[in-house]
Amino acid sequence: MEVARALRRRPDLLKVIGAGALAMSGGSGIALVTPTLRAAFWGENMSEYSSYVEGARALLMILLTPAFGRFSDRVPRKWAFMLMGVVQALPMWPLLLFGGSETAFQAASVLRILSGACGSSAAAYALMNDLTTEDERGTVFAAGAMMITLFSWVPRTAAVVLAKTFPGWLTAPCVSDA
Repeated sequence: MEVARALRRRPDLLKVIGAGALAMSGGSGIALVTPTLRAAFWGENMSEYSSYVEGARALLMILLTPAFGRFSDRVPRKWAFMLMGVVQALPMWPLLLFGGSETAFQAASVLRILSGACGSSAAAYALMNDLTTEDERGTVFAAGAMMITLFSWVPRTAAVVLAKTFPGWLTAPCVSDA
């Protein structure tokens, strides 16, 4: 009940939780498309090259997350939070704009690595910290973590349902068939 009271007193908390969930699920659409493209372009080396991309992303995340945390402490947290969302969504744009071409796929892979620059959801928790009192934090953080995780599956589930309902929609480019 304490969480419900905190959310009623501060509706911005629910916005932060929803945005945190969207940031966490930001790669879900691309995660549904890239395995097919990885198989097509990387073939037998798919596992190796995927490991390189994800490993480089993780390394970048380890190296730059503290700097991003410092940045989010110096600017308004909402701005840092929005920047995180934009950076997390970067890998999808080459595929949306230029389709499933090898060049678009390679660009998306590079942007996937770069998305590790601020790939932590720590900004959401820092923003929740700013919006709560010391007495509420433990409960709100626990409930927030649970809700962010649960809500992050909504776009993923919707993407899978749409993919099964409308075959081929995930590979349809917005601008060209290149």
